[in-house]
Amino acid sequence: MRFSATLATVFWMISSAILPASDPAVVPQGPSFRVETEVFAADSIQPAARHLILFDSGVIYDVRLDDDRIATMYDPTRGRVILIDRLNREQVVLSTEELLTATARARAAIEQEGRAEYFGLLAQVSKLEKEEPGDPQRYQIAFGDTTYTTTTIAVRKPQIATAYNHFATLASQLNVSRQIGLPPFARMTLGQYIADMGHLPLATTLELKLKRGMKPQRFRSQLQVVEQLSLVDRERIAEVGRVLAECKPVELAAFQQ
Repeated sequence: MRFSATLATVFWMISSAILPASDPAVVPQGPSFRVETEVFAADSIQPAARHLILFDSGVIYDVRLDDDRIATMYDPTRGRVILIDRLNREQVVLSTEELLTATARARAAIEQEGRAEYFGLLAQVSKLEKEEPGDPQRYQIAFGDTTYTTTTIAVRKPQIATAYNHFATLASQLNVSRQIGLPPFARMTLGQYIADMGHLPLATTLELKLKRGMKPQRFRSQLQVVEQLSLVDRERIAEVGRVLAECKPVELAAFQQ
């Protein structure tokens, strides 16, 4: 089983049940809010990636703020995820069933190889002791050469935590289908743990120990949440819709070239 990490996909490694596909005639429902996330490499003060994730009544729009080319629309109620190339006016539509199948196959292959522990299938969340009484609570999950450490923030509406976790799970499973990123299983376990508390992952650090004797690679993400959408946010959503209407369908392999 091959997994690889690139800076473009580290966001989903650091930022689980998936919503089932349902009747397309059903009107999507869910909280409307925005999340902005910045990802930093090591101790850099300049973000390597910036994402704006807009949640609007059950549909989720992931827009790169540092790269206008790619956007992703997650529509779990209708059982689909759409990758959008805004520059070339192309789109790839994947069903959530395809994502779930790809993830199940990855899990089965890892188990067959006897590497469930190394790839994070058995990883459990631990609650770290505070160094000082006033420090924020930290949570950690580790597998193989990978460790996630996160602090969380509570939200007023538990539905927001649930919606964000659905999104993060879909994004992780999309990466499995695209064969990019780290194994998602421990990350999804951590995400579900946080969502069950009614929290979001406020700040997360990912540490990768690639080779013995080499300095570990570190990435960190910072999240900001606003529990409503602005007029500018809604215009961004409308703009994605306009671009999508102009996009021609292509296969995933062609989209990734």
